[in-house]
Order: sequence, then structure tokens, then C-alpha cells
Amino acid sequence: MNFISKSAAVLATLTLVGTSTVVSSTIIVPQTVVSAATTATKVMPDGDYAVNAFVEETDSTTGAGTGEASRMANMWGGDAATGVTPVAISVKDNVATVTLSQTSMFAAVPNMTFDDQAMTGTKNGESTQSGTWTVELPADTLTNGSTHSISLAVKVDSYSRNYTVLVTIQSGMADLVETPTVSSSATSASVSSSSSVATATSDKTATDNTTATSTAAKVNNTLAYSVL
Repeated sequence: MNFISKSAAVLATLTLVGTSTVVSSTIIVPQTVVSAATTATKVMPDGDYAVNAFVEETDSTTGAGTGEASRMANMWGGDAATGVTPVAISVKDNVATVTLSQTSMFAAVPNMTFDDQAMTGTKNGESTQSGTWTVELPADTLTNGSTHSISLAVKVDSYSRNYTVLVTIQSGMADLVETPTVSSSATSASVSSSSSVATATSDKTATDNTTATSTAAKVNNTLAYSVL
């Protein structure tokens, strides 16, 4: 018996097609660029100061000081002859609270200003004619030797008059001190980056051809025989 077998070849084709994808990204990189500028600011040291001031008359026409002691000094507890008057000044964070103590005629003064700033009057009880006047000012303006203007109104019955006097701080204040001030600014920079990412795409073409053929051949057997 003969057996003939034939197998077909299997053909497979695989094709890889390469593609490229570009990825663009922006990365924020914090970068601090400090630009510093140092300046010196003069301030009055914190504290309570007992100040001696000279209160002088002013010229009614020019408003300038005459150099003569003002009678108003006596009303604020000072010496009417010399014009030297006590002033209390309290300083905190370069803000000064100025206090004038009025020893007489408090009810006769309806208002008062210090360097054009309205002062607050507080009477020392209803039965007295004394009280205090306070105002807040920049402390660095109240140095020894500085001159300031006080304006007030005096009204007693039918009498009414406005007064302006000059107050010069003679002594008692501290010297100004320098305080450094540093200012800075910060900026951020951005950095851009890009990258390429390769992506592989497979394209598979497969061809399978399978042919199987089998042939079975029949074999004839011939027997020869004779009869005797």
C-alpha cells in the first residue's frame, strides 16, 4: 500500500509601520528673582516724653512768631512770663499722642487744633474748669527745635476771639533713629519642553494557504495458479 502525503506551505507576512507622535508640554518652574532695595527711615523711638515747649504770640497779619511769650502758656500750666509750657507726648510705632493740660477756662474753649489737626477735649469733671486736649501726629515731626501751630477759639459770655500761637519744642524729645526698610519683588519663569514618542502600529497580513492532498493507490494483486 502506497500513501502519498503533500503539505502546503504556510505563508505569513507581518508588516510593522512606525509612526511618531509629538507631545508638547509647558512646565512651570518657580524661579524667584528678588530685587531688593534698602532705604533708611528715621523714626522716633517709642516712649513717654515730658517736653518743655515755648508758646509765643503771633503777628495778626503775617502769622509769624513775634518771639514774645503768649498769655496762653499760663492756661496750659506754663509760665506766662517766659512762655515755657509742659507738653506730654507718648510715642508708639512712630505715632505720637500729644496732650495739653488746660488748667483754667476749659469751658470757654469750644475747639482747638494742633498743626491743623482737630484736638479732642476732655473735661476733668463737671465742677472744674480744667481738662485735657489730645491729638495724634506723626512722631518724627515732633523733634527738638520743631515749631507747631495751635489755633483755638475763646468764648466767654459775649466775648469771642480766635487765637493762633506757635509752640516750639525746646527739649525732652529723643533723637530720631534710622530703621532700614527692605522691599523685594518676585517673578516666576516658565520653561517649555517637547518630546517625541514613537508609536508602533502593526499591520499584519497573513495568508494561509494549506493544501493537503492524499492519494491512496490501490494495488491489484494477481494470483496465478493451475489445476493439476
